[in-house]
Amino acid sequence: MRLLKSSATVRERYQRRYQYMLIDEYQDTNRPQYELIKLLAGPAHNVCVVGDEDQSIYSWRGADIRNILEFEKDFPEARIIRLEQNYGQRRRYWKRPRRWCPIT
Repeated sequence: MRLLKSSATVRERYQRRYQYMLIDEYQDTNRPQYELIKLLAGPAHNVCVVGDEDQSIYSWRGADIRNILEFEKDFPEARIIRLEQNYGQRRRYWKRPRRWCPIT
């Protein structure tokens, strides 16, 4: 990371190589990962992150919740899409039909 910070040539090379970034579980990124994302994003800021601040579970290994809480400040031009509804399995799917999974 020191090289990316100190050498504009190297940094720009990697910014061209990684023009678009998708980061899943962004709430569990640590500060060095955050800094790397910011460096690689460069002025284009072509970053898509997915995360939920209510599901941050890795603080014990250095995850920094500020990364997701301050995302809008760090990337002000970002379009934020909030998925407020749970699209996971509903209770009716938990009951398995016997014809699919018979118990013997």
